Amino acid sequence: MLTTTTTTASFTAGGSPVVVDSGITVADPDNPTLQYATVTLGGYISTEDELDYATLSGITVTHSGGVYTLTGNNASPGDFTTELESLAYRDTNTTDPNTTPRSLAIFVYDGQKNATATYTIDVIVPTPPTISAPGAQNVDEDQSFTFPTSGAGTITVTDPDIGSGIDSMSLGVNHGALYLGSTDALVTDLGDGTDNVDISGTLAALDAALAGMTYYPTAGYLGADPINFSITDSAASQNDSGSITLSAVLPPAPTLSPGFEQIVLPSAGAQTVAN
Repeated sequence: MLTTTTTTASFTAGGSPVVVDSGITVADPDNPTLQYATVTLGGYISTEDELDYATLSGITVTHSGGVYTLTGNNASPGDFTTELESLAYRDTNTTDPNTTPRSLAIFVYDGQKNATATYTIDVIVPTPPTISAPGAQNVDEDQSFTFPTSGAGTITVTDPDIGSGIDSMSLGVNHGALYLGSTDALVTDLGDGTDNVDISGTLAALDAALAGMTYYPTAGYLGADPINFSITDSAASQNDSGSITLSAVLPPAPTLSPGFEQIVLPSAGAQTVAN
């Protein structure tokens, strides 16, 4: 008898192998040992599909194509349970795998009777995170620049696959310091107020940190100072990067506007010029 706890599994491209059914059990009240089992990957692609499994002294595993044969050497149902619990699928194409669902069929035989179980394995290609940022900005010499908290000019991050998971970001400048808008909900916060900042958190936490972020140029510095940034999807190890060029410039020179034309006679002595 085979008892299963699921019928589906999902593998994310570039991720760790996914265990097919960690709760599967094999029971046979009539026989203390089993002869063999087979595990067949339907839709098998030789250049992509692999099954990981445990190495047990009582069971020999061989495979040809997508068919794995588990031969027992006085192996008990418990031994076969341990072997089948360890089955983990992975696609070795980490960037562009074939996303057609695979099937996995298990057949167990004790010499007289058999039991079967089937599963569907989905192969998912994650969508990488992205950063949206404004264009180049100017800041007066020795003056700060604060990014808006909403609307045009904000820095925002997206990651359709992460859900409530954690992404990490790095930001850096060469001629100044960065002060985050908020650090309250971040998981990690390293370097806030310096030229290199590393943070991690949910998308909401990252957006809050970027909203209202302030750049302070080094005193007396004039010229371009790009803010380089990158974001990494911690679950799928995908990333995006970019930069915003901030240029410290001299503030506008003061101007003098002439007043009304006035005539001063030489014999009039000192006079006050009207505005």
